[in-house]
Amino acid sequence: MDRTKEQLVKDIQYCQNVLGLTGEQTDQMITVCDKLQIGAEYFSEEFVFEGDGVESVLRCNDPNYLRITWKLE
Repeated sequence: MDRTKEQLVKDIQYCQNVLGLTGEQTDQMITVCDKLQIGAEYFSEEFVFEGDGVESVLRCNDPNYLRITWKLE
């Protein structure tokens, strides 16, 4: 992602103020977002799931919910 200085500041503030990440965690988040070419807020809203434990994650992650059969020809 060709991150502008404004976007970088916005992502750092989001990571620290909203997500409560440490400096090291923020650096890791920014690195991942750069590789994926997306913003930190978008990444956390779309791809991060918080659960109360293993049971809640397994309940929400049903492998039969969207079963895709790929056929390459």
